[in-house]
Parts: sequence; structure tokens; C-alpha cells
Amino acid sequence: MLEISTRKVAQVALMARELGRAEGELRAFIERLGMDEQAELTAIMWIGRGSFEREELAEAIETAKSEASTPTADYLIGTPHLADNIEAGLDALGVDVQDVVMQFNVDRIVMWHALQAVGKVACRHGETRIGVLRDDVATLMLLLDSHHPAVTPGL
Repeated sequence: MLEISTRKVAQVALMARELGRAEGELRAFIERLGMDEQAELTAIMWIGRGSFEREELAEAIETAKSEASTPTADYLIGTPHLADNIEAGLDALGVDVQDVVMQFNVDRIVMWHALQAVGKVACRHGETRIGVLRDDVATLMLLLDSHHPAVTPGL
């Protein structure tokens, strides 16, 4: 059983597809993962590119832990075809990548609408922290948009 959620893995794949725009966010996201999660992410990518087989997942994870010589974010971001390899790795492990990505996008749309509602309610009630709230909503919206703008409604 993997410690890293398939949602996190899918998020890395989505951000890797937008590497020119989202490299900073991708780097920060990977760096915030625990060491075990980083090793598992690397192992999934290795399985996807064919360095290991599905049955060798545990060995791939141990290899990622024992042979790490550079920060995981640097290693993964410098890997050609990162998104494709991660998606192929998930597929090899029996995870339906499209279902995970679709759920991720649905969650983002729900979050977008919730953030819009919070902003509107706060504006109507004259919140004393309205400037801070607007900044928080704007920051969250930028994060949502930076990961996959095509599914953020109204932007």
C-alpha cells in the first residue's frame, strides 16, 4: 500500500504538464511531501518509464530511498516526460488515471465555487478582515488556476 495518495500523484502529473508555468508550484509541492511519499512518487515514475516492473514496487521505493543523491524535486523536474511516466506508472499499478484526474478537477470546480461564495458573503456582511479575505481567496484562485486553468470556470 502506498503512503502517497493517487490524488497527489495525479496533481504532480498535471503540474508537470504545465512545467513552464508551474515549476515553482511543482517544486514546492514535491518538497512538502514526506520522504516516503517522495520515494514512492519516484518509484511510480520509474515503473512508468520501464525501469522497474509493477511487481518490483517495493524494490523501486527502497532504491529511491537508498540512492537519492539530489533533492527529489530537482531529480523529477529534470526527468524527461515526467507527466507521461507518472501516468504510465499509475496505470501499471492498476490506477485509472483519468478517473483520478477527473475527480481532482471536479474537486477544484467545487472549491472554486465555494471560494466565490465565501468572498460574496464576506463582501455583503462588511467583514472587517475583507482585505485579508480577498487576498486569501485571490491566492487560492491563483493556485487553482496555475495547476490547470482549463477547468477553472469563469477565469
